[in-house]
Amino acid sequence: MDFIIQGPDEWRRAKARMTPTPDRIPWDYLRTNYKKWRQQGAWIEAGLWFGFDVTHSWTVGTERLLMALIEDPEWCVDMFNHFLDVNTALLDQVWQAGYTFDAVNWPDDMGYKQNQFFSLRTYRNLLKPVHKRAVDWAHAKGVKARLHSCGDIRPFIPELVRSVWTG
Repeated sequence: MDFIIQGPDEWRRAKARMTPTPDRIPWDYLRTNYKKWRQQGAWIEAGLWFGFDVTHSWTVGTERLLMALIEDPEWCVDMFNHFLDVNTALLDQVWQAGYTFDAVNWPDDMGYKQNQFFSLRTYRNLLKPVHKRAVDWAHAKGVKARLHSCGDIRPFIPELVRSVWTG
């Protein structure tokens, strides 16, 4: 078994099909539950699905993405940004329909047991600007942003705190 997307050509074909159309939103589920959640005082988080973790785990494979971070960083950035663009466009539709939320969160495991998958320089140049866009998008709506990352990402923490989360 292997990933269907193995390079930029397959990515371009898949990307063309990844559009933020209203039929991708579970409107019936929101209509059925949203009012009840708000009446109960529930904290509502919207999920984003983008970044290194999604791209290596679900889209192209770990080894392929790690190699591409070095050999074809523009392709990686295009994938990271397109996933975020589609997600925020869908959530904009949800928000505009009156289904607001208190926060957005996303998983982006950037480390493993004793190290990171990539260097601090790679994070700064390729992924940090996309994380910052997600945080800025959330803050523009007046909601919190929460990143989940497994693994040892200690070298990234000052970058996250200083530049991504606080402006």
